[in-house]
Amino acid sequence: MMMNIPQITEADIRPLATDQSWSRGEDYYYSYRVEAIIWRDGLLIAEVEGSEYEPYIVQVEFDGNQICSTNCTCPYDWDGDCKHIIAALLYLCHRRDDIEQRPSVNELIASLSHSQLIELITDLSCLHPAIIEDIERIVSSGSYSS
Repeated sequence: MMMNIPQITEADIRPLATDQSWSRGEDYYYSYRVEAIIWRDGLLIAEVEGSEYEPYIVQVEFDGNQICSTNCTCPYDWDGDCKHIIAALLYLCHRRDDIEQRPSVNELIASLSHSQLIELITDLSCLHPAIIEDIERIVSSGSYSS
C-alpha cells in the first residue's frame, strides 16, 4: 500500500535553509535543475543537476507531512540543508502532482519465490560489491536465523 505524497509549504521548508542555500535552492528549482523525482514509501528521491557531470542524489524521509531527515550526495558541509535539497523540496511543494509514485521494496519483492529472492540478492551483489559486506554483517548478527 503506497503512502500518500506529503503536502508541505514553503513555510515548512524555509527553516531548513540558510539565506544563501534558500536563494540558491530557489534558483535551482526555477531553473528546472530537479531532473527526476519519485516518491517511494515515505521517501522522496530526486536527481538534481549541480556542478558535477552526474546529478546529485537527494533523499528526504517523511513521517506523514513531517520531514524526518534529509541527505544529499553533494559535499555541502555548512549550516542548514544544501541548495539541492531545497530545490527538491520546492518541487514537492509546487509540483506535488507531477511526482511519480513507486511501490515500496516490500511491495516489489512480495511475490518473488525463495529462488528468485536469492537470484536478486546475488545479482545486486554483483552490481554493488560493497553490499556483500553488509549482507555478511547482518547475517552474522543472527537477525535472520530461522
